[in-house]
Order: sequence, then structure tokens, then C-alpha cells
Amino acid sequence: QINQMIERLAERLKANPADVTGWARLARAYKTQRRLDESEQAFAKTGKLLDTDPDLLTQYADLLAMRSNTIEGSPLTLVNKALALNPKHPMALMMAGAAAYRRADYAQAIAHWETVLTVLAPGSSDATQVRAEIADARAKAGIGLLSKTKP
Repeated sequence: QINQMIERLAERLKANPADVTGWARLARAYKTQRRLDESEQAFAKTGKLLDTDPDLLTQYADLLAMRSNTIEGSPLTLVNKALALNPKHPMALMMAGAAAYRRADYAQAIAHWETVLTVLAPGSSDATQVRAEIADARAKAGIGLLSKTKP
């Protein structure tokens, strides 16, 4: 049934290619189904919406990172655009932190992850995971475990 809904949306967009929000929905749906080529093509049709929507930018960055097995390059450029639009975008902060961590820029990774802690629910599993990532980055950087954020 979900596949039928996605195919109906795709057909509707063929008749109305200027519907950028429809293309965004289709891109997300294809990405969820791991139809990465089709998702990338749909993202490309979102036009100016892509440049103004931090969620869309981050989802597109994630797709490109999945396809290339790296956040560096185009995915990170999109993440940075998303952060320029919303400096506290959780997924963009997580991706930027991961990219910094992989470059062994632990201070930058910690900064991104400490910022994301300010928008996550304090007792959530996501916050617990981020705290673990921060602790790991601090250990690798030789930085004390005291954090500026509340536990």
C-alpha cells in the first residue's frame, strides 16, 4: 500500500513537475525505501526549496553520505548550509560532529555535540548516546571529562 502511494505521488508529479514540496516528499519516501538513485533525482527537483529548508538539506546530505560512504565533500557542504539556516538543527549538528570526529578534530566534534545536547531531551536515549560520543572524543583528545553542559 505504501508503494502504491509513492507511485501515485510520482505519477502526480509527472503531471505537475513544479510541485517542489511534492518532490521533497517523494525524495524522502524513496530514501526511506533505499531507492537512492530515485531519491537523489527527486531531491534535485526540489529547486530553491532545498536551499531554504534545513531539514531537506540535511536529509539530502545524509543521502549523499550514504551513497559515497563519507560525510566529507558535498554532504558536509549541505550540512553547513543547514547549520547556517538553523545553528541548532540536531541531525546537521550530529553529522557535522561526526565529520569533525573522523578528521580527528575532536574539539570541533565536541562543540557540535555539546550544542546538540541543548536541543535534545535530557533523559533521552539520543542524549545518552551523544554524551557517550562526547566522552569518547574527550578521551581521544586528552581533554578532561568535565563538560560545560548539564549531565
